[in-house]
Amino acid sequence: MRVSIRSTVLAASVVTATALCGMAHASVLSADVGKNLEFLQLDNAGTTVPVGASNAFFFARAFYNSGAYDNGSVTFSSTTLPFNSIAFDCCGSTGGQYQTSFITKADMDATFPTGVAYTLTLTKTGNPGATTSLDVFLPDDLYAATPIPTFAGASVDSLNSLTPGQAITIGTGTFTPDPAADAGQNFLSIYDLTSGMTIYSDFGSNTRSSWAVGSGIFQAGHSYEAQLIFDSLVAGSSGGVPTVGRDDLRTDLLFSLPGVVPEPTQWALMLMGFGLIGAALRRPRALRAPTA
Repeated sequence: MRVSIRSTVLAASVVTATALCGMAHASVLSADVGKNLEFLQLDNAGTTVPVGASNAFFFARAFYNSGAYDNGSVTFSSTTLPFNSIAFDCCGSTGGQYQTSFITKADMDATFPTGVAYTLTLTKTGNPGATTSLDVFLPDDLYAATPIPTFAGASVDSLNSLTPGQAITIGTGTFTPDPAADAGQNFLSIYDLTSGMTIYSDFGSNTRSSWAVGSGIFQAGHSYEAQLIFDSLVAGSSGGVPTVGRDDLRTDLLFSLPGVVPEPTQWALMLMGFGLIGAALRRPRALRAPTA
């Protein structure tokens, strides 16, 4: 089950919006444009593979004060694409974005060039004067110098042997940002595939390798997807609004908790119930008189 795009957008929006929410003097708080490649970790040895033949997507986003805008678009190379999401909230601001479905990296790179500016235009129905445009520079491909993210082998083993409610500290790899990047940062999110909710999300510098997940989060019988992102970024500004161009590499790790095992008293009651059912099923045959 692939939940990647939505979860990645929410995780990556945390640092952007949180860092800039204090800048409430402007309607637009921040904007970013980026590319993402997704992988799946198969074992505790760090073996990773692309998540299918199409494991890439492009996004262009803006964060703004709630209610300031209700539509938007991104324009590049004479192409304009309308936002396909306008309603996710974070830190008192609202996010709007255009985002592709999963495509191949070759198609992503052919369609969305690097080394150019993408113009994000935000509009408000019935208020033409509210229209705002921002230019966000998407840097050249920063993937080459970035290793694929991996979870530490011991943490993979621990996640695969979790008990319900158990706290855990997850170990992950780190990376050195591409020399062309201004900075790098790591994101870790855990998505509950059974309930459809993100149950953990945090971020840190590119050297962060330890993530403490508290008790009472993991549930018996639920399946999970841990999502680790290495984010290389180039910072900029447009009309006084902070902007970021970014290339993300992401690795998912799937794990599940076993279902609830009945207590001894529950087993006894279940066995007693089975016995009564068996007796009831046998009784009609026992009362049936033989025929001459």
